[in-house]
Amino acid sequence: MNIVFTCGGTGGHIYPAIAVARMFRERQPDCKILFIGAEDGMENKLVPREGFRLETVKISNYQRRLTPVAIWHNLVTVQRMAATFSKTKRILKDFQPDVIVAGRQAIDGDTAQVGPQVAEKLGLTQVTYAEEILNVDKAAGKITVKRHIDGGVETVEGPLPIVITVNGSAAPCRPRNAKLVQKYKRALGAQEKAAIEKEGAELPYAALYEKYPYLNITEWSVADVNGDLAQCGLSGSPTKVKTIQNISFQAKESKTLTGSDRDVEDLIVELLANHTIG
Repeated sequence: MNIVFTCGGTGGHIYPAIAVARMFRERQPDCKILFIGAEDGMENKLVPREGFRLETVKISNYQRRLTPVAIWHNLVTVQRMAATFSKTKRILKDFQPDVIVAGRQAIDGDTAQVGPQVAEKLGLTQVTYAEEILNVDKAAGKITVKRHIDGGVETVEGPLPIVITVNGSAAPCRPRNAKLVQKYKRALGAQEKAAIEKEGAELPYAALYEKYPYLNITEWSVADVNGDLAQCGLSGSPTKVKTIQNISFQAKESKTLTGSDRDVEDLIVELLANHTIG
C-alpha cells in the first residue's frame, strides 16, 4: 500500500503525521510512505530523520494588504501555485498513492476546504470526519472507515485511492515513546527500593528486577561525578532562608455586601488601606 502524508510548517502538523506513519509501517511493513512538504519547512529535518521519503514544493501565503510589496508577493504566490500543482500531480502520478493523509489545516472542523478541493482536482473519493480506519483490502481496492456523524458514527466503504479527512473527534495518535514508557514502567532505583522495603513491605514485582536488569536504575552520588560538596545541599544553595513561619488566618468578623457600587468601592478602599491588596 502506498501512503502520502501532506503536512508541514510546524511541529504540531508534522509530529502527528510521523506518529501515524510509524503506525502504518508497524502494521504493514511492506507499505510505501511518502511525505510532501514545503522546501523551507521544518519537515526537511524531521521527516528524513525518521527514515521517511520526502518530496518538497514551493509554497507561500497570500497577503491582504494592497501595498506594492504585497501585490508583488501575491503574484509570486499565484505563479508558485501553478507550478506546485503541476509538480504535485507529477509526484502523485509517479507514486500512485492508495491513501492520502492531510495535515491540520485540512481537517473538516477547520477550513473544511482543502480535503474536498484535493479530492475534486485529483478525481478521488473522499471520506470526511473519519474516526478510525477499520480495514484496508488492497486486493479488492477498498478501504473501510468509521466516520463521525451527528448523533453517532457510521461505517463506510470506499475505493482506493481515496482522500480521508478527520476532525478533533478522531482518536489521538499514540505517543512516539509509548513502548518505552511501558518497557520502563516498573523501573526503580536503589533508594526507591529501600524506601519501599523500609517499613517491612515486600518489593512488588521483585522477580522482574532479576529477569530484566535494565529495570534497575543506576544511581550516581556526588563522588561519582567528582562534585564539589560545598555546592551541594542546603549550604551550597544560592537561596538563603532566614526564617520559616507558619501563618494561620482566622476570621474575626464577616461582612455582607449588597453588590452595590458603593459597597464595592468601600471594600476596595479598605483593602488598600490595610495593604491587603496593592
